[in-house]
Amino acid sequence: MKKKTIGVLGGGISALAFSAKSSHKTIIIEKENKCGGHCQTKKDKKFTYDIGGPHILFSKNKKILKYMVNLIKKNISLEKRDNKIFYKGKLLKYPFENGINNLEPKEKFHCVNDFIYNKNKQQRPKNFKDWLYYNFGNFITDEYLLPYNEKIWNTKAYKMDFDWVDGRVPISSNQELLKTAVGIPTEGYKHQLFFYYPKKGGYEEFCKALEKKCKIIKTNFKIKKIYKEKNKWYIKSNKELIKCDKIVSTIPIKDLLGYLTKVPTKVFSASKNLKSNSLIQVSLAFKSNSKIPYTAIYFPNKEFLFHRISFPHNFSKFCVPKGKVLINFEITVNKGDGIYEKSDKFLIKHCLEKIIKSKIVKNTKIIYSNVERTEYAYVVRDFNYKKNLNKCLNFLNKKGIYSLGRNAQFTYINSDEAVRRGLELANKLNVK
Repeated sequence: MKKKTIGVLGGGISALAFSAKSSHKTIIIEKENKCGGHCQTKKDKKFTYDIGGPHILFSKNKKILKYMVNLIKKNISLEKRDNKIFYKGKLLKYPFENGINNLEPKEKFHCVNDFIYNKNKQQRPKNFKDWLYYNFGNFITDEYLLPYNEKIWNTKAYKMDFDWVDGRVPISSNQELLKTAVGIPTEGYKHQLFFYYPKKGGYEEFCKALEKKCKIIKTNFKIKKIYKEKNKWYIKSNKELIKCDKIVSTIPIKDLLGYLTKVPTKVFSASKNLKSNSLIQVSLAFKSNSKIPYTAIYFPNKEFLFHRISFPHNFSKFCVPKGKVLINFEITVNKGDGIYEKSDKFLIKHCLEKIIKSKIVKNTKIIYSNVERTEYAYVVRDFNYKKNLNKCLNFLNKKGIYSLGRNAQFTYINSDEAVRRGLELANKLNVK
């Protein structure tokens, strides 16, 4: 195998995994001042937390799970999930189906009756909304799944395809639901009931461990143009020009096409029609002598802008100083939706008022606050995404550019799958 130079666009976890495994000379090109992408961690005023929403390590792929655990095996612990759903002032066990024993008797009846004698089974689903009703019945869908999913995706469910839900939205059996209803404890989403998390340093520690295995990393590199001459690729910034034989891109498709020359209008238009959500994360800390035991709480109610809150001290005791509690609030947004344009001050005030109303915290005096924005957070699978995605990827494939990761392949994957794909592509190119 003749070694080549590969330019790797983006420094997220899939790019790092690829570069760590590659036998070629790889040059990671990252626009920010550090790598990590969606898996970055913030360390500020003795608080440690992930800024793109909370990350945990779990995987059905035992080989990848072992690989990632071994990356930081001296700095990792195994934790147990304790998630809740905020429903009518109560905290139900997560997932919703596993917490219905705490519902009122009439609610419990409607939940079980709608699930077992589901009239929606008479017609095959045509969209994500139909799929929810088809699999869960009216009560669970109306009360939790539909409002929650429309918050997190910031899209009406009837406008979304459902080809991505297998494995991501597990379905309870009639027996499990009946057990829960009569008070026999059950667990859902068992593949993530126990999870790994770094003891110190936050989720970014996985990225740092991979960085040590990489060849060349260039941060603060603002790409201006990417072009090809005489079978060589050139990646240009205002200050530097990088020459390489191949390109692996992990950056959003729309951004990549904006750097390339001679992109057909229909391809660029297709990339603009690929819908992604942004994420705002508000972090608030309070003094607290009482320990909040939950890892995360889900909020389906529209009254709350945030769809989920999480507590870093339950991922690792080293994330938050003693006598304090830090809460991260996740809000899915899009430019032009009215929320995206709100000021940090407004968002902090809203989160404070709503967390006080929920009675989850008692001390209402903020001792720390921060707001982080992630431009590309969740890809949205509407009914045109396949057509638009294929136009983009076919063009890039013909150019000889390899697409890798969530934003480059436009698929909703967790970090374990991002790592697996990075290692797989490295092995593929290692023999070329």
